[in-house]
Order: sequence, then C-alpha cells, then structure tokens
Amino acid sequence: MAKDSMLSGMGNLSPDAAKMSDAKSRVSMKDLAALLRFTGTSKFSIVLLILAAIFSGGLQVVAPAFLGKTIDNMGEAGNVDLKYLGTHAMILLGMYLIAALFTWVVSYFANVVAAKTALEVRKALSLKLTKLPVSFYDTHPQGDTATHFINDADAISEGMMQGLLNFFTVIVTILGTVGFMVFISWKMTLIILPMAVLMIWSATTIAKKTTKYFKSQQNLVGSISGDVEENLYGRREIKAFGCEEKFLESFREKNEQLNKSSVTAQFASSLPNPVTRFVDSTTYILIGALGVWFGGLTAGNITTFILYWKNFSKPINDLTNITTQIMAA
Repeated sequence: MAKDSMLSGMGNLSPDAAKMSDAKSRVSMKDLAALLRFTGTSKFSIVLLILAAIFSGGLQVVAPAFLGKTIDNMGEAGNVDLKYLGTHAMILLGMYLIAALFTWVVSYFANVVAAKTALEVRKALSLKLTKLPVSFYDTHPQGDTATHFINDADAISEGMMQGLLNFFTVIVTILGTVGFMVFISWKMTLIILPMAVLMIWSATTIAKKTTKYFKSQQNLVGSISGDVEENLYGRREIKAFGCEEKFLESFREKNEQLNKSSVTAQFASSLPNPVTRFVDSTTYILIGALGVWFGGLTAGNITTFILYWKNFSKPINDLTNITTQIMAA
C-alpha cells in the first residue's frame, strides 16, 4: 500500500537522522503518489476546486483580450466613444469580480483538502504506531516521534494548501495565455516563451538544491524534541549522576546545528522569487521593444501582450514565493 510505503520510514527514525545522505534528501514521485492517497476523502472538494480554478483561470485569460479590443475600438484621440468605453468597462469589471469569486472558492476548498489530508496522515501514523515492534520504542525518543505527528503533519497541510491554491489555476492560466499570445503574434511569442522557460528552470533548480536543507532541519527538530523530552523525564537520574553539563552541551551543539540549518534553508528557499521577478521585469522591457520592432501591433495588442505576460509570470512568481512552505512539506 502507498500509505504504508510512506509511513514505513518511521521504523528508521533516530536522533542521527540528520546525517542522512544527500541522495535520500530529494522527494521522490513515489512519496508524492503516496501523499495523494491521503486525499481520498476529499475527492468531491478536489473536483469543485478544479472546476473553480478552470473558471477563474479562464476569465483571467479572456479579460486581457477583451481589454485590448476595447482600447483599439474605443475611438481616436479626441473622439472617444464614452458610451462604448463605459459599457465595456462594466463588462470587464464583472469578469474580474467573478474571477475573484472563483479564486475565493479555490482558496476555500484548498483549505478543506489540506486539513482533511493532515487528519488522514495523523490517523495513519496512529495506526502505524500500533503495528511497530516494541524495539522501536526502546530505540527512538518519544519527542522525535511526536514531531512527526505535529510539525511534519502541519508542514504537509500548509504545503498542500498553498500548492493546491496555485497549481490548477496556474495550469489553466498558462495554457490559455500561450494560446492567445500565439494568436496575437506568434513571432513575439516564440521570442518571449524562452524567458518563461528560464524562469521555471531557475526556480526549479534552486528549489531542488534547497530540499536537502529542509530535510536536515526537520530531522534536527525531531532529534532535539526527543532529547528535551528524555531529559525532562530523566532529570532526577541526570542530576544524580552529575550529567547536567554533558546534556546541556549536547543540546547547545544540536541547537546550533539547527540554527545554521534553518538559516541556510530559509535563505536558499528565498532565492527563487527575486530571480524570477528579475526575469519578469526584463521581459516587460522586451515586449515593449519587440512591439516597436515588429510593427503592426496596435496599442491594444501590446497592452494585451503585457497583461498576458503578467498572467503567465504571476503564477510562477506566486509558486516561488511559497517555496519555503512547499519544501518544508
């Protein structure tokens, strides 16, 4: 069973887990598939989430084209058709309001799915504990095990909520945007799309290298939690044998390791967003320059292209902005 494969790692938990090799630090597709099995009780919510994402993303794709057409047809300078402009402005406002409503629906069901998934993970962990041999409890600190129930499950919930909130809308928006961009000017699209590839490549490359730091951070949290709980329960024995300084020094050492690991993880996970935003800003300049160079593009076309690039790059920027939560999950 996929759930058992995901939970089987509990049998290998230990205070020295932070020393795991980097080869095991990368999340595999098998782990992701196992996690998705926990969403079985949220199928209806996921369907509604996907439908809302399709409507939200679709409206955000259609609106820029509608705006560009409005700009081109509202009349010449000094002879603007205010009635035409007002009517189309109200239609455009309605589109964005409905898109915002569907975005809220996506957010609501993303929270529902994330909460239910975390609950199912905790249930599966509880069931797993009843099947573990007695030797597991003799060799593994209780605090380390408790960390997997609390911190890790919460990290999964947060990561899933943020991921679901953006994933489906991103897919619809990107596919629709590329289609409309090709329709307006395939030449500009062929030149601009590599910039999007550069954004995605830079973000994923940094994110992959960041995973091992979050893995180390979570392992150290579990190790410290186990030590703290054991020291509290065994404080009389520790005091009787005069081992206070020894345990205090051990705690300081691990706490320092956790501090360094956390700082490194947070710093590394913050890099994708400024990198993608730099590429994003450069592309805006490129769109304006290409619009003049190619010629034949109306003011409405250029406006539409800029808005489409914004729609295209925003989901990527949003995803890189939550890299910390996703990597922690």
